[in-house]
Amino acid sequence: MRKKHLIENWCDLLEIKFEKQLPILYPNMLQKDMAYGWKRDKPTMILHTNGGPFIQNNLYSWTRDMPYGVAQAIAEKYSNKYHIIQVGRDERQAVPGVEFVNTQMTNHELFSMLVLSDKRVLIDSSLQHASAAMQLKSTVLWVGTSPKNFGYEMHSNIVANPPKGNVKMIDSYLFDYSFDGIFHECPYMDVNEMFDINAIFKSIDKQ
Repeated sequence: MRKKHLIENWCDLLEIKFEKQLPILYPNMLQKDMAYGWKRDKPTMILHTNGGPFIQNNLYSWTRDMPYGVAQAIAEKYSNKYHIIQVGRDERQAVPGVEFVNTQMTNHELFSMLVLSDKRVLIDSSLQHASAAMQLKSTVLWVGTSPKNFGYEMHSNIVANPPKGNVKMIDSYLFDYSFDGIFHECPYMDVNEMFDINAIFKSIDKQ
């Protein structure tokens, strides 16, 4: 019903008092050493642009993924100061001038890139949960899901602007929009209608 945070629902089911608990990761010494494989010559920024399963109907899910124009603007603004590591599904989604990573990894291998990172710009996917578990404040962009249900107050959560007009979402199920990002359901005419890029820059600078 989207009335409570997912963790609160689990607490209710298990009859545990909800105290806004965060997930916690317990990496062993070998798993901690994985982080040094992501060390670069400059401070690093993790840019998680595309999430979900490797095999899905559409290359880009507008309800979940970071718009390409937003990712490109972030890369252009911060690439001189930071080594940007982009996490995505397909090389066709790569932003020019960044290190693109789309190899399938274990969760610990994937999460290890966060340990030594200086900035993180994420979507509602596994890395935002892992960042919370490591107490690493991040900028998280939201479109089809809500930080009230799946996010964390410690992050800077930027929710997409509501679409203009009387929008009919005929294929939606469970969420406001179909989670697959059905093309004909997209209610935005331009990426600037979704996000204020300057608000995203401000959030990144405050990390």
